[in-house]
Amino acid sequence: MRIIVNSAYFILSVMLFLIAITACKKADNASIPDVITLGITEIETDKILCGGQVNGEGGKAVTERGVLIGKSENPSSDGTMIPMGAGMGLFNQWVENLDPGTNYYLCAYAVNEIGTAYGEVKAIKTRDIITDIDGNSYSVVDIGNQSWMGENLKTSKYRNGNPIPQVLNDEDWGNLVSGAFCYYDNDPSNDLIYGKLYNWHAMMDERGICPEGWEPPDNNDWMELIDFAGGLQKAGANLKQKGFDLWERPNVDAINSTGFTALPGGIRINDDFFSIKQFANFWSATEYDEHANWQAYLSSVGYNHSGAYVVPLGKNYGLSVRCIKKEK
Repeated sequence: MRIIVNSAYFILSVMLFLIAITACKKADNASIPDVITLGITEIETDKILCGGQVNGEGGKAVTERGVLIGKSENPSSDGTMIPMGAGMGLFNQWVENLDPGTNYYLCAYAVNEIGTAYGEVKAIKTRDIITDIDGNSYSVVDIGNQSWMGENLKTSKYRNGNPIPQVLNDEDWGNLVSGAFCYYDNDPSNDLIYGKLYNWHAMMDERGICPEGWEPPDNNDWMELIDFAGGLQKAGANLKQKGFDLWERPNVDAINSTGFTALPGGIRINDDFFSIKQFANFWSATEYDEHANWQAYLSSVGYNHSGAYVVPLGKNYGLSVRCIKKEK
Protein backbone atom coordinates (compact mmCIF):
# COMPACT_ATOMS: atom_id res chain seq x y z
CA MET A 1 0.00 0.00 0.00
CA ARG A 2 2.86 2.39 0.81
CA ILE A 3 4.42 1.77 -2.59
CA ILE A 4 1.18 2.65 -4.39
CA VAL A 5 0.81 5.87 -2.38
CA ASN A 6 4.40 6.87 -3.00
CA SER A 7 4.02 6.15 -6.72
CA ALA A 8 0.94 8.32 -6.94
CA TYR A 9 2.72 11.07 -5.04
CA PHE A 10 5.68 10.78 -7.39
CA ILE A 11 3.50 11.02 -10.50
CA LEU A 12 1.65 14.04 -9.11
CA SER A 13 4.95 15.76 -8.31
CA VAL A 14 6.24 15.17 -11.83
CA MET A 15 3.05 16.58 -13.34
CA LEU A 16 3.24 19.72 -11.20
CA PHE A 17 6.88 20.15 -12.13
CA LEU A 18 6.13 19.88 -15.86
CA ILE A 19 3.30 22.40 -15.57
CA ALA A 20 5.61 24.81 -13.75
CA ILE A 21 8.33 24.39 -16.39
CA THR A 22 5.82 25.02 -19.20
CA ALA A 23 4.50 28.14 -17.49
CA CYS A 24 8.01 29.46 -16.97
CA LYS A 25 8.93 28.87 -20.57
CA LYS A 26 5.81 30.66 -21.73
CA ALA A 27 6.51 33.61 -19.48
CA ASP A 28 10.17 33.78 -20.43
CA ASN A 29 10.05 33.21 -24.19
CA ALA A 30 6.66 34.19 -25.59
CA SER A 31 5.40 37.75 -26.08
CA ILE A 32 3.28 39.86 -28.38
CA PRO A 33 4.79 40.49 -31.84
CA ASP A 34 7.15 43.30 -32.79
CA VAL A 35 5.45 45.44 -35.47
CA ILE A 36 6.11 48.89 -36.94
CA THR A 37 3.90 51.21 -39.01
CA LEU A 38 5.21 52.15 -42.46
CA GLY A 39 5.10 55.69 -43.82
CA ILE A 40 2.09 56.40 -46.03
CA THR A 41 3.39 56.46 -49.61
CA GLU A 42 0.26 57.23 -51.67
CA ILE A 43 -2.69 59.46 -50.71
CA GLU A 44 -5.75 59.98 -52.91
CA THR A 45 -9.16 61.52 -52.34
CA ASP A 46 -10.76 58.28 -51.13
CA LYS A 47 -7.92 55.83 -50.51
CA ILE A 48 -4.39 55.50 -49.15
CA LEU A 49 -1.57 53.00 -49.62
CA CYS A 50 -0.33 51.95 -46.17
CA GLY A 51 0.97 49.01 -44.18
CA GLY A 52 3.58 47.82 -41.73
CA GLN A 53 6.33 45.34 -41.01
CA VAL A 54 6.39 42.43 -38.55
CA ASN A 55 9.98 42.23 -37.30
CA GLY A 56 9.38 39.50 -34.71
CA GLU A 57 6.58 37.04 -33.98
CA GLY A 58 7.20 36.92 -30.23
CA GLY A 59 7.75 33.18 -30.14
CA LYS A 60 4.26 32.41 -31.44
CA ALA A 61 3.00 32.49 -35.02
CA VAL A 62 1.46 35.78 -36.20
CA THR A 63 -2.01 34.73 -37.28
CA GLU A 64 -3.15 38.16 -38.47
CA ARG A 65 -1.54 41.47 -39.36
CA GLY A 66 -2.90 44.65 -40.88
CA VAL A 67 -3.77 48.29 -40.26
CA LEU A 68 -6.09 49.85 -37.70
CA ILE A 69 -7.55 53.12 -39.02
CA GLY A 70 -9.99 55.63 -37.55
CA LYS A 71 -10.80 59.34 -37.29
CA SER A 72 -9.68 59.90 -33.69
CA GLU A 73 -6.10 60.30 -32.49
CA ASN A 74 -6.51 56.97 -30.72
CA PRO A 75 -7.74 54.72 -33.55
CA SER A 76 -8.40 51.83 -31.14
CA SER A 77 -11.40 53.79 -29.79
CA ASP A 78 -13.29 54.00 -33.08
CA GLY A 79 -11.09 52.41 -35.71
CA THR A 80 -11.52 49.56 -38.12
CA MET A 81 -9.05 46.70 -38.48
CA ILE A 82 -8.07 46.01 -42.09
CA PRO A 83 -6.41 42.55 -42.26
CA MET A 84 -3.41 42.22 -44.60
CA GLY A 85 -2.32 38.60 -44.23
CA ALA A 86 -0.26 36.80 -41.59
CA GLY A 87 3.33 36.02 -40.63
CA MET A 88 6.58 37.96 -40.70
CA GLY A 89 7.78 40.70 -43.05
CA LEU A 90 6.50 43.71 -44.96
CA PHE A 91 2.85 44.21 -45.89
CA ASN A 92 0.83 46.98 -47.50
CA GLN A 93 -2.25 47.55 -49.62
CA TRP A 94 -4.77 50.23 -50.58
CA VAL A 95 -7.32 51.11 -47.91
CA GLU A 96 -10.36 52.39 -49.81
CA ASN A 97 -13.78 54.01 -49.31
CA LEU A 98 -12.39 56.90 -47.26
CA ASP A 99 -13.90 60.40 -47.11
CA PRO A 100 -12.20 63.17 -49.15
CA GLY A 101 -10.41 65.94 -47.26
CA THR A 102 -10.61 64.07 -43.96
CA ASN A 103 -8.06 63.53 -41.19
CA TYR A 104 -7.34 59.88 -40.36
CA TYR A 105 -5.10 58.14 -37.83
CA LEU A 106 -3.69 54.69 -38.38
CA CYS A 107 -1.22 52.14 -37.06
CA ALA A 108 -0.07 48.68 -38.05
CA TYR A 109 -1.03 45.73 -35.84
CA ALA A 110 -0.03 42.08 -35.49
CA VAL A 111 -1.75 39.26 -33.56
CA ASN A 112 -0.43 36.04 -32.01
CA GLU A 113 -1.90 33.82 -29.27
CA ILE A 114 -0.31 36.02 -26.59
CA GLY A 115 -2.02 39.20 -27.75
CA THR A 116 -2.09 42.10 -30.20
CA ALA A 117 0.79 44.51 -30.82
CA TYR A 118 0.44 47.98 -32.36
CA GLY A 119 2.90 50.19 -34.19
CA GLU A 120 3.24 53.96 -34.02
CA VAL A 121 0.09 55.96 -34.83
CA LYS A 122 0.47 58.13 -37.92
CA ALA A 123 -1.77 61.00 -39.03
CA ILE A 124 -2.78 61.58 -42.65
CA LYS A 125 -5.35 63.62 -44.54
CA THR A 126 -7.04 62.44 -47.70
CA ARG A 127 -7.05 64.86 -50.61
CA ASP A 128 -9.80 67.42 -51.01
CA ILE A 129 -11.86 67.63 -54.21
CA ILE A 130 -12.68 70.78 -56.19
CA THR A 131 -15.11 71.08 -59.10
CA ASP A 132 -15.05 73.36 -62.15
CA ILE A 133 -18.01 75.05 -63.86
CA ASP A 134 -18.49 71.99 -66.09
CA GLY A 135 -18.70 69.64 -63.10
CA ASN A 136 -15.28 68.08 -63.62
CA SER A 137 -13.68 67.04 -60.32
CA TYR A 138 -10.02 67.40 -59.39
CA SER A 139 -8.07 66.20 -56.39
CA VAL A 140 -6.15 68.79 -54.36
CA VAL A 141 -2.53 68.11 -53.47
CA ASP A 142 -0.69 70.07 -50.79
CA ILE A 143 3.00 70.51 -51.65
CA GLY A 144 5.06 72.53 -49.20
CA ASN A 145 3.11 75.73 -48.58
CA GLN A 146 1.11 75.43 -51.80
CA SER A 147 -2.10 73.70 -52.88
CA TRP A 148 -2.30 72.52 -56.51
CA MET A 149 -4.84 70.77 -58.68
CA GLY A 150 -3.83 67.11 -59.00
CA GLU A 151 -4.96 66.77 -62.63
CA ASN A 152 -4.85 68.83 -65.83
CA LEU A 153 -7.71 71.28 -66.37
CA LYS A 154 -10.68 70.06 -68.46
CA THR A 155 -13.22 72.89 -68.40
CA SER A 156 -14.91 74.06 -71.60
CA LYS A 157 -16.36 77.18 -69.94
CA TYR A 158 -15.11 80.24 -68.14
CA ARG A 159 -16.05 80.58 -64.48
CA ASN A 160 -19.07 82.77 -65.33
CA GLY A 161 -20.47 80.06 -67.60
CA ASN A 162 -19.45 81.59 -70.95
CA PRO A 163 -18.12 78.96 -73.37
CA ILE A 164 -14.44 78.86 -74.31
CA PRO A 165 -14.38 78.48 -78.11
CA GLN A 166 -13.15 75.14 -79.39
CA VAL A 167 -11.00 75.77 -82.48
CA LEU A 168 -10.29 72.86 -84.83
CA ASN A 169 -8.85 74.58 -87.90
CA ASP A 170 -5.04 74.88 -87.87
CA GLU A 171 -4.89 78.28 -89.58
CA ASP A 172 -7.55 79.73 -87.30
CA TRP A 173 -5.74 78.43 -84.23
CA GLY A 174 -2.41 79.90 -85.32
CA ASN A 175 -3.90 83.38 -85.77
CA LEU A 176 -5.76 83.55 -82.45
CA VAL A 177 -5.38 86.53 -80.12
CA SER A 178 -8.32 85.49 -77.90
CA GLY A 179 -9.08 82.46 -75.76
CA ALA A 180 -9.61 78.97 -77.20
CA PHE A 181 -9.19 75.30 -76.33
CA CYS A 182 -8.71 72.07 -78.26
CA TYR A 183 -8.24 68.38 -77.64
CA TYR A 184 -4.89 66.84 -78.53
CA ASP A 185 -5.21 65.72 -82.17
CA ASN A 186 -8.75 67.14 -81.95
CA ASP A 187 -9.65 63.79 -80.36
CA PRO A 188 -12.00 64.13 -77.34
CA SER A 189 -10.81 60.79 -75.92
CA ASN A 190 -7.54 62.47 -74.92
CA ASP A 191 -9.47 64.75 -72.56
CA LEU A 192 -10.30 61.96 -70.11
CA ILE A 193 -6.72 61.58 -68.83
CA TYR A 194 -4.69 64.49 -70.19
CA GLY A 195 -7.25 67.29 -70.12
CA LYS A 196 -7.64 70.01 -72.73
CA LEU A 197 -5.01 72.22 -74.35
CA TYR A 198 -5.55 75.99 -73.98
CA ASN A 199 -3.86 79.01 -75.47
CA TRP A 200 -2.49 81.57 -73.02
CA HIS A 201 -5.33 83.99 -73.77
CA ALA A 202 -7.91 81.51 -72.47
CA MET A 203 -6.02 80.95 -69.24
CA MET A 204 -5.69 84.69 -68.60
CA ASP A 205 -9.18 85.77 -69.65
CA GLU A 206 -10.75 88.04 -67.01
CA ARG A 207 -13.79 85.75 -66.82
CA GLY A 208 -11.56 83.17 -65.12
CA ILE A 209 -10.67 79.66 -66.25
CA CYS A 210 -9.91 78.14 -62.83
CA PRO A 211 -12.49 77.01 -60.25
CA GLU A 212 -13.67 79.58 -57.71
CA GLY A 213 -10.89 80.39 -55.24
CA TRP A 214 -8.18 79.19 -57.63
CA GLU A 215 -6.00 81.01 -60.18
CA PRO A 216 -3.37 80.46 -62.89
CA PRO A 217 0.14 80.06 -61.39
CA ASP A 218 2.86 82.55 -62.27
CA ASN A 219 6.63 81.98 -62.45
CA ASN A 220 7.05 82.56 -58.73
CA ASP A 221 4.53 79.80 -58.02
CA TRP A 222 6.21 77.42 -60.45
CA MET A 223 9.69 78.09 -59.09
CA GLU A 224 8.52 77.54 -55.51
CA LEU A 225 7.12 74.17 -56.59
CA ILE A 226 10.25 73.26 -58.56
CA ASP A 227 12.55 74.23 -55.68
CA PHE A 228 10.50 72.16 -53.24
CA ALA A 229 10.68 69.21 -55.67
CA GLY A 230 14.48 69.28 -55.81
CA GLY A 231 15.38 72.15 -58.12
CA LEU A 232 15.64 72.37 -61.88
CA GLN A 233 17.93 69.32 -62.11
CA LYS A 234 15.68 66.91 -60.18
CA ALA A 235 12.16 68.31 -60.00
CA GLY A 236 10.83 66.35 -62.97
CA ALA A 237 11.45 63.03 -61.22
CA ASN A 238 9.47 64.16 -58.18
CA LEU A 239 6.61 65.71 -60.18
CA LYS A 240 5.94 63.06 -62.85
CA GLN A 241 3.37 60.29 -62.62
CA LYS A 242 5.19 56.98 -62.11
CA GLY A 243 5.27 54.12 -64.61
CA PHE A 244 4.69 53.77 -68.33
CA ASP A 245 0.90 53.61 -68.66
CA LEU A 246 0.52 57.37 -69.10
CA TRP A 247 4.13 58.27 -69.92
CA GLU A 248 6.32 56.93 -72.72
CA ARG A 249 9.45 54.99 -71.73
CA PRO A 250 11.94 55.58 -70.18
CA ASN A 251 10.13 58.19 -68.03
CA VAL A 252 13.47 58.86 -66.36
CA ASP A 253 13.57 58.59 -62.54
CA ALA A 254 9.84 59.30 -62.14
CA ILE A 255 8.74 58.74 -58.52
CA ASN A 256 6.05 61.44 -58.05
CA SER A 257 7.15 62.00 -54.45
CA THR A 258 5.25 65.31 -54.33
CA GLY A 259 1.95 63.82 -55.51
CA PHE A 260 1.71 66.49 -58.22
CA THR A 261 1.24 63.72 -60.82
CA ALA A 262 2.37 65.64 -63.91
CA LEU A 263 0.62 64.22 -66.99
CA PRO A 264 2.09 64.60 -70.50
CA GLY A 265 -0.74 66.23 -72.45
CA GLY A 266 1.57 67.35 -75.27
CA ILE A 267 1.39 70.63 -77.15
CA ARG A 268 -0.35 72.28 -80.12
CA ILE A 269 2.02 74.39 -82.18
CA ASN A 270 -0.01 76.28 -84.79
CA ASP A 271 -0.73 73.59 -87.39
CA ASP A 272 0.29 70.42 -85.57
CA PHE A 273 0.27 68.43 -82.33
CA PHE A 274 3.38 67.03 -80.64
CA SER A 275 4.61 64.93 -77.72
CA ILE A 276 1.58 63.51 -75.93
CA LYS A 277 2.85 60.93 -73.39
CA GLN A 278 6.29 62.57 -73.70
CA PHE A 279 6.11 66.10 -72.28
CA ALA A 280 3.94 67.81 -69.68
CA ASN A 281 3.82 71.51 -70.58
CA PHE A 282 2.00 73.95 -68.29
CA TRP A 283 1.27 77.63 -68.87
CA SER A 284 2.56 80.32 -66.51
CA ALA A 285 0.72 83.60 -65.99
CA THR A 286 4.04 85.45 -66.38
CA GLU A 287 4.67 87.15 -69.73
CA TYR A 288 8.11 86.84 -71.29
CA ASP A 289 8.28 90.34 -72.77
CA GLU A 290 5.47 92.70 -71.90
CA HIS A 291 6.53 95.03 -74.71
CA ALA A 292 6.56 92.44 -77.50
CA ASN A 293 3.42 90.92 -75.92
CA TRP A 294 3.45 87.63 -77.86
CA GLN A 295 5.23 85.20 -75.52
CA ALA A 296 4.68 83.85 -72.03
CA TYR A 297 6.47 81.28 -69.89
CA LEU A 298 5.74 77.60 -69.54
CA SER A 299 7.01 74.97 -67.13
CA SER A 300 7.85 71.59 -68.61
CA VAL A 301 8.94 68.10 -67.55
CA GLY A 302 9.71 65.28 -69.97
CA TYR A 303 9.93 61.52 -70.39
CA ASN A 304 13.65 61.60 -71.26
CA HIS A 305 15.09 63.55 -68.32
CA SER A 306 14.59 64.07 -64.58
CA GLY A 307 14.75 67.87 -64.55
CA ALA A 308 12.34 70.72 -65.22
CA TYR A 309 12.41 73.72 -67.57
CA VAL A 310 10.92 77.20 -67.44
CA VAL A 311 11.06 78.71 -70.94
CA PRO A 312 9.07 81.20 -73.11
CA LEU A 313 6.64 80.21 -75.88
CA GLY A 314 4.14 81.92 -78.14
CA LYS A 315 0.83 82.71 -76.47
CA ASN A 316 -1.17 81.14 -79.28
CA TYR A 317 0.26 77.65 -78.66
CA GLY A 318 -1.87 75.06 -76.86
CA LEU A 319 -0.67 73.76 -73.47
CA SER A 320 -2.04 72.11 -70.35
CA VAL A 321 -3.19 74.19 -67.37
CA ARG A 322 -2.89 73.52 -63.64
CA CYS A 323 -4.44 75.92 -61.16
CA ILE A 324 -3.16 76.92 -57.73
CA LYS A 325 -5.23 77.89 -54.69
CA LYS A 326 -5.34 81.58 -53.85
CA GLU A 327 -3.89 82.66 -50.55
CA LYS A 328 -6.51 83.54 -47.96
